[in-house]
Amino acid sequence: GQSINCGGGLITFEPNGHVKAVAEDGEAVTIIDQDILRSGTVEVWCSEQFAYIASLEGPSVWFVHISTMRLECAVELARLDMTGTYDPGGLHWTEFRGLDNGDVLLCYELGIARLGTDGRLLWHRVHDDLTARVRAVDDGVVRVYGDSGRYGLDLATGDLLRD
Repeated sequence: GQSINCGGGLITFEPNGHVKAVAEDGEAVTIIDQDILRSGTVEVWCSEQFAYIASLEGPSVWFVHISTMRLECAVELARLDMTGTYDPGGLHWTEFRGLDNGDVLLCYELGIARLGTDGRLLWHRVHDDLTARVRAVDDGVVRVYGDSGRYGLDLATGDLLRD
């Protein structure tokens, strides 16, 4: 498998779909997530203390705090479900963005979530615009642009801000 130094340890992506986090002292914890195996692609956010891991299509976003070997599902996302229909590909996407205080924004095809440095979900905003993308984060506002228009979300609460 492939390995990356992340969160104060080593994270290894094994061919069987397991993800193993190993601390410097050799202690390990493993994520077993069939969505990771099925999609074959993951996005990872690494800080010095923790990591977030999300598969390209699966709902689970995992939080790993390597020094304490804490592993938990931070949020279950409302992913685009193309099962049994024509799937042109490329509609699923996942992107992490770091915030100044260490929190992380998770942007994906149907929503945006703010995740804390401790693995807590701070807010989650679902939308129905596959083209919506976060263009900027400034002055406490997450600025989102898409085919359905431009709007802002309050960075602290995720509430929609009206112009």
